[in-house]
Amino acid sequence: MIGVPFNPNNCVFIASMAVNADQFDNVVPDANNNVPCNLLWDFVANSLIWVNTKTNIILRELVTGGGGAITNEGYSVVSAGPFNLTVVDTVYGNNYLLLDAGTYMIDAEYTYESDPLGPETAVFQIRSNINQLATTVNITDVIEAERDSNPGVNTAIITQTAKCPVLTFLNPVIIKTSLSVLANTAQTQNVILRAILIK
Repeated sequence: MIGVPFNPNNCVFIASMAVNADQFDNVVPDANNNVPCNLLWDFVANSLIWVNTKTNIILRELVTGGGGAITNEGYSVVSAGPFNLTVVDTVYGNNYLLLDAGTYMIDAEYTYESDPLGPETAVFQIRSNINQLATTVNITDVIEAERDSNPGVNTAIITQTAKCPVLTFLNPVIIKTSLSVLANTAQTQNVILRAILIK
């Protein structure tokens, strides 16, 4: 809060600068203010603060976001199943997200039950496509991440995840999961797809 001492336990140092970095533009407020300040990030108030280095009083504060904090937006979809996997890559349920352009962290998970006739390798993919109408597996999909799982024993139930690096999309995009097995059959359930828009 402006006019009170800052709490060093809540802050991290960013830079040293005057309250107004543009000292040569008379149109800008505080253009003549040469008070030496430390620019700090206050983790509790979620704000940038300029603190007078002589008095430790907060002179300016820039609060982020409407509620005082930058919040990322989360999206998720769960397809409960059970789904019988085949050798063909398939999007089971409606396990896709329609996302606007932006930067995202994306991950997905599934519960997999191997075939009682023998362990089976499941192939789990996170795919993207700028054609948001391509809700099923499409030849133009980009495979962003893949997880191949084989429990090594008959009738094992395991939960696996696949994660993407941080992805930036310049256009709206569809993100979807696809599952298949290399041979025979297997079953899956609880296919979960999550995306977090990074602001």
